[in-house]
Amino acid sequence: MLSEENALDQSRFESWIFCLGMLFNSPDKWWGDHGSRDYPHEGIDLCLYRDRSRRKGIVLATLADTSHSKANIIPHLDFSLGRPFRSLSYDRFVWNIIRDPKKINLLDPLTVIDWPYQALDVGESTRREL
Repeated sequence: MLSEENALDQSRFESWIFCLGMLFNSPDKWWGDHGSRDYPHEGIDLCLYRDRSRRKGIVLATLADTSHSKANIIPHLDFSLGRPFRSLSYDRFVWNIIRDPKKINLLDPLTVIDWPYQALDVGESTRREL
């Protein structure tokens, strides 16, 4: 759906690119000081992909204006997947509830993505540029 909405040529799409901090359950940040997160990542961050014609990661789409962000983070889609327990009250749902294992069973979104992906090593230049 993302590739269709952004008019990407699917025949040139090679793989999603993830810095280690973009992956599910990662304790690391991929932005700012590249330090530790307060909580493990609840999902994955989609923003870079490898195109067969260009052979490097590029911004997939601008989803929000992050130019004024104190974190100095590029635009991305934070994709989380989970199964809520019956006790979850949707009328009082806020983001922090997603971290409560008594309310939501989080799942790794990579299990449902239909495209190949590559996780960059810590020292790769694309990660340092983010």
